[in-house]
Amino acid sequence: MKVTVLNKTNFDALMLGNYITDENVEQRKDLCFISINGTISITEKPWFSSSKKNVIVLFFDDVDVDAEIPILGTGKTELNKAFTEQQAKEVIDFLEQNKDKKQCFVHCAAGYSRSGAVGAFANDYFGGNWFEFKNNNPAIKPNGHVMVMLNRELRNHEGEI
Repeated sequence: MKVTVLNKTNFDALMLGNYITDENVEQRKDLCFISINGTISITEKPWFSSSKKNVIVLFFDDVDVDAEIPILGTGKTELNKAFTEQQAKEVIDFLEQNKDKKQCFVHCAAGYSRSGAVGAFANDYFGGNWFEFKNNNPAIKPNGHVMVMLNRELRNHEGEI
């Protein structure tokens, strides 16, 4: 399976250019999508309203631990949420359920850290060539926390089989 990591702008352009909507995405039997969205209030609205057979919608931020951050100019804070063990399980289950697809698109806001980690993991999970993946996704800088969580959960998952 080819895994492509995109930023939100390029992901939106891909979806618009291919007329893929929340309502018709399940008709794309050869594709799957991992949509990573932030949790704070300034985050853009997700493309997908919910997870589907070939779509997983995740909400977490590019942090290693949950942390309160200030909202500039307001005197208030919001909680940035880290990737969780439960989300790692959901990603692995999703990948397993979609292993027959030809291509997987992974996106987050910037398209390099959170999505880079999930995309790199998906590429490894499907036995893809790392050098080819990196050549096709040169901007990625995978989030270490996300990689650790996914690999830890994969080891737990394999131990259950």
